[in-house]
Amino acid sequence: MIFKGHANRSLDDKGRITLPVDIKDTLLEENPEGKAVLTFFDNCIVGFTPKEWTVVESEMQKIRNPSRQVRNFIRVLLSGSETVIPDKQGRIALPIHLRQNAKIQKDIIVAGVGNRFEIWDTQAFHALLELNYDDVAQELAQHDVNLPF
Repeated sequence: MIFKGHANRSLDDKGRITLPVDIKDTLLEENPEGKAVLTFFDNCIVGFTPKEWTVVESEMQKIRNPSRQVRNFIRVLLSGSETVIPDKQGRIALPIHLRQNAKIQKDIIVAGVGNRFEIWDTQAFHALLELNYDDVAQELAQHDVNLPF
């Protein structure tokens, strides 16, 4: 199960978005209600399938005697999480605290990113596209990742 692609969306007056079909279908592959777990990370709202969220929670439990910084990270990640279920029109409500943390006002981009999907303020996502990624090749090579381009 891989989330991929991206789509432009706008929040409605109730703070809902319509999920892109491919993301909705990926959620439905795992659970018949299409549930997703949302949280805040890396300046955006991040969505996981319930199964993948269980992995995240389990990984956090492995950390023994974490530093204050790691404890704060765990607090933000876990305490901000909420399970959402799409309505019959395929819309999910984005919780207000997550919208505020991600600085989402109206226009957003929903992006599939492998084992998760991300919901970005459109301007913040476009700023990512403007970054220079020239130095990424070296780090990818250190991880034995060889892209064919």
